[in-house]
Amino acid sequence: MPNATSKSEQATKLDSRQSGPLVNPKAFIMKKSVTPISILCLWCLALADPQFVSGQTKANNTTPAPGEYEPTSKTDAAASQFSLLRGLRRSDLAVKTNTVRLNSGKKVSLVQAHPKTAKSVPTILVMDIAAAALVEESSGGRKSRENRERRHAAYLYSSPLGTHLLSAGFGVAYVVADDLASMRTAGKQDWINLADRVRNNPKTAPNDFFLFATREYANLSISLASIYDFSAFALEEPGYPLFSRQAHQEVVKNSAKLSSSEIWKRTGLGQGERYLRIFSQIGAPVMIIRNPGSHAYDFNEKTLIAKLSEAQTYFETVEIAGPLRAHTHFGGQTEGVLEIAPSIGYYPETVVPWVNSIVGYFTVTAATSPAPLPRR
Repeated sequence: MPNATSKSEQATKLDSRQSGPLVNPKAFIMKKSVTPISILCLWCLALADPQFVSGQTKANNTTPAPGEYEPTSKTDAAASQFSLLRGLRRSDLAVKTNTVRLNSGKKVSLVQAHPKTAKSVPTILVMDIAAAALVEESSGGRKSRENRERRHAAYLYSSPLGTHLLSAGFGVAYVVADDLASMRTAGKQDWINLADRVRNNPKTAPNDFFLFATREYANLSISLASIYDFSAFALEEPGYPLFSRQAHQEVVKNSAKLSSSEIWKRTGLGQGERYLRIFSQIGAPVMIIRNPGSHAYDFNEKTLIAKLSEAQTYFETVEIAGPLRAHTHFGGQTEGVLEIAPSIGYYPETVVPWVNSIVGYFTVTAATSPAPLPRR
């Protein structure tokens, strides 16, 4: 099978400057007081990156490498200064929310949205940390049954990627929960069942069912892509070793000076046999979104990218220089789980090419044409 590497002529390299304010697009978000429990749950979901172990989604106790999630103070810069969101009318969308009981007995919500007038369109199962954060932020401190549907649908109208995918004519599906810890109990069969629900939706084009994941879901999405037949898979490169319970931050930071053999030895991952085995099972074409300024760039070049090539998995890369988003910290930077607030901010200079890369990739890959919504 042919393979595309990350050579400069195949990558989209943008301005490496990391200037510009951090914008939190909250067009439909209410401010709330943050409870320690909600913070703890979001930390577990976002930064402990789930992975399949014995048929269950199990915590991977890693923390991001320095430079991947730099702490930042949330700015009050007006979102209108930068067009991060695409305006949507609810009347243009067919939105369906189902409560799904997991094998653990916990409940999650599967949210699906498609252009209302289209018969069927390419549809993307999205694993985006912003979806979980928006459920928390949009609650206003109140999680009643009456506002549940609005809270769970917040990602559709208040996230850069969600609004742009829908505006471009794609279907969007994602999974959220009131109790974010419930997401941790989802196992392999749960995710297969959730994916099947989206694929079997009449509005999902039969041959155009895609998967996208932000780096927080690298283990989960890669594992799912290795056992489920997606039409294509797009992923942000992670800032830590896959399939490991340790972040190995020093190894990641110094990877430019280390050989591949030294990296595998120091991370305790053998010679990447698990990487190779799982990558060999991915049948869909893959796009990896990379940041050449990241501490993890060299690390992934010698691990993730090398093993994708060795596994002969068809993949391509796109490079977007500079930070994309940051989680808002408060009370200082420590290892404590209570230091993370459930809020996501975006850097406008990078979020625009990020969104365009994802939309463009799925547009080119799709056999069925999307059904763009009217411009608002």
